[in-house]
Amino acid sequence: MPQYMFLLRFHDRGLQNIMDSHKRTERIVEVFGSMGAQITGYWMTTGHYDGVLLIEAPDDVTVAKLRLVGPVIGGSDVIEVLRALTPEENNAVIEGLQPGAATAAARQ
Repeated sequence: MPQYMFLLRFHDRGLQNIMDSHKRTERIVEVFGSMGAQITGYWMTTGHYDGVLLIEAPDDVTVAKLRLVGPVIGGSDVIEVLRALTPEENNAVIEGLQPGAATAAARQ
C-alpha cells in the first residue's frame, strides 16, 4: 500500500489541550482505520513542524479525505503531505530514466 508522510503543526486548540493528545491520537487511529488507512509511525519533532505521521493508504483520494478529517479530530493541522517511495519504487524510477536525462534536465 502507498505510504505518505503528513507534516503537522499544532493549532491553538491542540496546544490548549495538549494533555489530551493521547486520546486524540487513539481517535485518529480509529477513524483513519475505518477509512482504509493505517498509521505506521508517529514522531513529535522539533523545528518547523511539530510532528510527522507515516500513513499507509490505498490511494490519493483517501489521503485527501484524511487530510480533511485529521485536523477536526486532532489538535494539529496537516501542513504538507509527501508521498514516500519505498526503495523498490525509487529503483523503478531511476531505472526508468533515459541515460543522461537527469543531467540534461539540470542544465535547462
